[in-house]
Amino acid sequence: MPPGADALLRARAQSRKGEDHAEEARELRGELLRRGVVVRDEDGRQYVRVVTGDVGG
Repeated sequence: MPPGADALLRARAQSRKGEDHAEEARELRGELLRRGVVVRDEDGRQYVRVVTGDVGG
């Protein structure tokens, strides 16, 4: 896991709990993607995959 990704995932999980924080959750997802971490949401859980190579950043 890239440095700082764990903290971003925890912050994103917290922000997803409230509807008024949806934009923050999207921003955190983008930051994770820039670090090479892909997040998929399913049944209220975050599924994480670390990728290598160009991820659109």
